[in-house]
Amino acid sequence: MEKQGTGTERARRRRGSALLPALMIVTVLVVLSMAWLQLSLTKNREHMSSADTKRAFYKALADGLHERLQLRREDVFVNLVEVRKENWSFGNGIAQYAT
Repeated sequence: MEKQGTGTERARRRRGSALLPALMIVTVLVVLSMAWLQLSLTKNREHMSSADTKRAFYKALADGLHERLQLRREDVFVNLVEVRKENWSFGNGIAQYAT
């Protein structure tokens, strides 16, 4: 038969078990105040894919979300996924852009 542990050990386990829900609540509150955006776009123009164009887009997006939703700019995460046009299908199993 296993020992149940001392009263101090049992109390320590109870305090530890309360820590997990508290951490979960903090995590949810932090995530709710952040914007995680992943945008898929067709890669078709080299000038639109430049680093300077992307920097300007990221800044405009963060500024807009800050102004309209009061999100902190540092809480706006963006990931652009550039896809060749032949990799799109807009239904019916047809690759509309494939040539």
